[in-house]
Amino acid sequence: MAAAVEELPDILRGERVGSTRVSDVRVKWDQDSAGLLALFIILMLSNPKKGQATWPVDHLWELRRVVRSRVREVAPDLDAPWFVAFEPEEADELDPDDRREQVEVDV
Repeated sequence: MAAAVEELPDILRGERVGSTRVSDVRVKWDQDSAGLLALFIILMLSNPKKGQATWPVDHLWELRRVVRSRVREVAPDLDAPWFVAFEPEEADELDPDDRREQVEVDV
């Protein structure tokens, strides 16, 4: 099962929904908030358009659907919980007010 989910970065890299593009993907197994083993899928996205604080919500929902579909393709028997997180491709290009809200994730 772990080997199958290791394919996800190559499968998801380059996906595009509108102006939002997946530039990189990381996957890791770790404990969730309940202490259960869970799969974390971190999508690095092209930065939001200038003047926008974040990506369009409909793009994020569609990317979640894409991830769900790809997880089902590569690991149809996955019974562990899994989560999707989004990060900007170039955090340095974000507005300083947006960077203040950035949360560091230990991957």
